[in-house]
Amino acid sequence: MSDSGPSTPPSPDEKPAKVQFNDNFAGKLILPTEEEIQNDPYRRRASSRRVSRRMSKALAIADILEQERQYVIGDIIDLDTIVEADDIEEATTRTRRFSSVVAASRKSQASTKDWRELEEAGDESSGEDEDYLIEWEGPEDPKNPYNWSKLYRFFCLFTVSMQGFCVAFYSSSYTAGIPGMMAEFGITNRTITVLGVSAYLFGMGVAPLILAPLSEMYGRRIVYIIGMASFTIFIIPACVAKNIQTIIIIRFLGAVSGSVGISNAPGTIADIYQSADERSKAFAVFAITAMNGPPLGTIIGGVLFRYLGWRSINYFSLIAAGIFFVAGFFVAETYGPHILREKARHRRLTTGDDKYFSRFDFPPATSLATLLRRNFKRPLKMLFTEAICLAWALYLSVIYALLYMSFIAYPVVFMGLRGWEPQIAGLGFVGILIGTSAGVATDPLSRWGVRRHKVDPETGKIPPEALIWFACVGAVLASIGLWIFAWTCDPGIVKPWVFCILAGIPYGLGTTVVFTNGWNYLLSSYSIYAASAMAGNAISRSFLGGILPLFAPKMYSNLSPAIASTILATLATALMPIPFIFYFWGKHFRERSPMLLALAAQSGI
Repeated sequence: MSDSGPSTPPSPDEKPAKVQFNDNFAGKLILPTEEEIQNDPYRRRASSRRVSRRMSKALAIADILEQERQYVIGDIIDLDTIVEADDIEEATTRTRRFSSVVAASRKSQASTKDWRELEEAGDESSGEDEDYLIEWEGPEDPKNPYNWSKLYRFFCLFTVSMQGFCVAFYSSSYTAGIPGMMAEFGITNRTITVLGVSAYLFGMGVAPLILAPLSEMYGRRIVYIIGMASFTIFIIPACVAKNIQTIIIIRFLGAVSGSVGISNAPGTIADIYQSADERSKAFAVFAITAMNGPPLGTIIGGVLFRYLGWRSINYFSLIAAGIFFVAGFFVAETYGPHILREKARHRRLTTGDDKYFSRFDFPPATSLATLLRRNFKRPLKMLFTEAICLAWALYLSVIYALLYMSFIAYPVVFMGLRGWEPQIAGLGFVGILIGTSAGVATDPLSRWGVRRHKVDPETGKIPPEALIWFACVGAVLASIGLWIFAWTCDPGIVKPWVFCILAGIPYGLGTTVVFTNGWNYLLSSYSIYAASAMAGNAISRSFLGGILPLFAPKMYSNLSPAIASTILATLATALMPIPFIFYFWGKHFRERSPMLLALAAQSGI
């Protein structure tokens, strides 16, 4: 297994190391030889359906590799740590020569004696297949998103980032209006209203597994438009709801559709920015909006609730979502494979010749159901069988849950104990807001630390574990922030309020760097399976993040806020060693990972 990670530049006389695919893996991507066919009576009697099915399987393998590479690039923060694009391209190229065979088998019945003729027709060396291959029209093709103007690409980036901000903002702004909903609907149990937060997080956990294959088959633009349209529409019932049950159900549906603004945005960044430096800067723009959405939601929501009532929070979100939904109509399709597929389809329609194809065309047997099964099966399998995935899912899920528990705890502390007005109590989240912003800004420091690590002599690259050195720092800072808040939140213990606000700075900073560097480690470790590793992490994070906040009202009412917060700080501290364990012994876990061993055995990666 090649360790992904920023590597030192090769010397002029030294060629960069390249991944080699062994013969066993290559054999899975090609058709049986003529000798195999002649020696096997069953194969001699094989119909064109069997031939097409074998070729479809080969193309599907290469397509999965290509699509996984797209997701990895889309989700990654340190883009230098992934497997090189040429490595995946090699696997894809191995099967391109069979594309014309698949096209021919769609309408005609090919006998086994046509194998050799069809194979030669599909061989790149013949040159015939290339005449029908649809690709970019040169390096400066205006339809290639990489060639769009800088201004338009920034508009696309800003639009999808703000769509993600609207979704993140709506997730937490709801908590600012909980007192108003309890008063209007006659609710005495605060846990019932907290279900609105949990339902939202559950929706955000399920949705990416559905949205990923949808964007893979139909392109990003249509998924954005439908998703944001549904998200905007689902806010309307919350504006006029007559009971809490309606709000809870609508928030779940809104999260399922609206999470497209968060789950697909990193992929869009990869679509329109080519260099690692550009992508890093673009991801910083997206991260600022995504990470600051929750704390800003509570701050702005508190002001809106105080002066205009709890329904105004929903109306504000409706207006913001509507604005950026309309702006999304001016964002063209950015997903290169889909653009080329549509270009090939258009050429077939205009010429009447079915031979035209793109190398991103799906095999005839591929369906949305197939992609959905793959998106659900592999992430869950990795989550429960891979020690790396399981440990990081547990840690990141708890940190994520604690963040959303703070949206319940802060109002109790600042309004209940300290007697602040709602519009002022929201300012308690300023510390977290400053911390999350600082966490995004520390990315250059994190990269500097990675470059100072020694190169692994076995791979010639810096090991993935170098990526989590700053996550270790973040784990300590997050725990420190929670302990400071626990010991200063009660005015009976520490009267000045400034200390519990300042506690949010190390907590927000630590949480942000733990997330960004922890994700980066998963992406780097699992190469082409990184998207599945991230999907499993998202499932556990959203579900645990939705469950734990349900206990917050009882904890803070039955226990004192100081004791409840101490319990949470203890939990974070107990799990704090996880980043350190993987920093020092991560290679040990990777070398014993069933999936990584299988990947190395099959592909030599």
